[in-house]
Amino acid sequence: ILAFYFLYQSLYQGKSLEPIFFINITLAVVLVIFLPHRKILLKRHFRQQQLENSVIEMELNDDGLKVESQRSKTEISWSGLISFNKTEKHFLLWLNEAQALSVPKRAFPDQIELDRFRQHVITNIEMTDK
Repeated sequence: ILAFYFLYQSLYQGKSLEPIFFINITLAVVLVIFLPHRKILLKRHFRQQQLENSVIEMELNDDGLKVESQRSKTEISWSGLISFNKTEKHFLLWLNEAQALSVPKRAFPDQIELDRFRQHVITNIEMTDK
């Protein structure tokens, strides 16, 4: 909006274009080009990790969790997780502000197991915060 205001002033009122005009135009172009493609970029990143349609096993214990796929094996202590939240279809175990382990709710055979997982994770993450 500011870009249009400065363009109007330049064209119809004879004022010179302010540097903020160019900043606004650049920002608008970035938003128009990159935001719609964000979902595509995330899907591409996921495919590049070669995790799509692969089996990933997760085991929880008192020390933390073990995550194993055909290509890798990782152990994460409870203190290595900073937070936990859920979406409609997934649980997210946050390693830092930018990375999370996503656990699909459909991975659980029933609501009881889903609730046990959620409570176990919440309890252990809270214990490491103290």
